[in-house]
Amino acid sequence: MAAAAQAIAAAIPGAFEGDAHALLVAIYKNPKQPIELRLDAAKAAIRFEKPALASTTVDASLRRSPADFTDAELAILVAGEGREAGAGEAPCGPH
Repeated sequence: MAAAAQAIAAAIPGAFEGDAHALLVAIYKNPKQPIELRLDAAKAAIRFEKPALASTTVDASLRRSPADFTDAELAILVAGEGREAGAGEAPCGPH
């Protein structure tokens, strides 16, 4: 592939020497280009500069029966019910 790119570049005088992303950046940063062309180049390049965040889900359900908790763990859980969600520290221990 690299050899083919070099052959084409040698055959076309003044050919752009960078990759596709570099060309898009050069176009959208060039104030001499029409704004429509610059916007199109920016729209194509942004996916590589700032990838979209992936959606995730959190499953915070308990996987243990209440009978499996120790008295100390139950005391921590009961004490935490009176607090606002997210306040205080999470119980330490094995996960």
